[in-house]
Amino acid sequence: MIPVKTFIASLQELGVGAFTGVPCSYLKPLLSEVSRARNYIAAASEGEAIGIATGMYMGGTLPMVLIQNSGLGNCVNPLTSLAIPYGVPMILLIGYRNGDGKGPPQHTLMGSITEPLLSLMGIEVAPIEQTLETAVSQITAMADRSRQQRKPVALLVPRNTFEEVPDAPHEDSPLHAAPRIIASAPPA
Repeated sequence: MIPVKTFIASLQELGVGAFTGVPCSYLKPLLSEVSRARNYIAAASEGEAIGIATGMYMGGTLPMVLIQNSGLGNCVNPLTSLAIPYGVPMILLIGYRNGDGKGPPQHTLMGSITEPLLSLMGIEVAPIEQTLETAVSQITAMADRSRQQRKPVALLVPRNTFEEVPDAPHEDSPLHAAPRIIASAPPA
């Protein structure tokens, strides 16, 4: 398993400075940590995440988009009509549900077409390496190609790739703040 905090530090050294995406249980440890670090913008859909990532790139950073492959179809139009034709580098980190064909039936079709669909769009795709050193080396090479070729690249992430991180909310996080009384009781 890949240790999340070290992985994120390595990404930041590569110039990956911002993250966006949608929830994915395969990427939960990574999503939790980038959310805590406050360099993550949650998207309502995978397609919106591509648009947000485009803005992140225009702002001067190489973005990473965190999605699950079951939502890859929602990315096709933003990838083919925005990111690819306008030369926007980004790294797609995709939770690879049912890539082995052994998952739930609702993920069977997308699991079998994820790699061909990415390839059809001209996006370099590879399964993520399973150790920190090899994954960082792989992402370094792919990030360089994404920048040089000015287009997205994709890494497929199977279940249990990242080490779980204990939940530790920010003390000032509105999601974990103590409840507040909004209105007082009516006068007696």
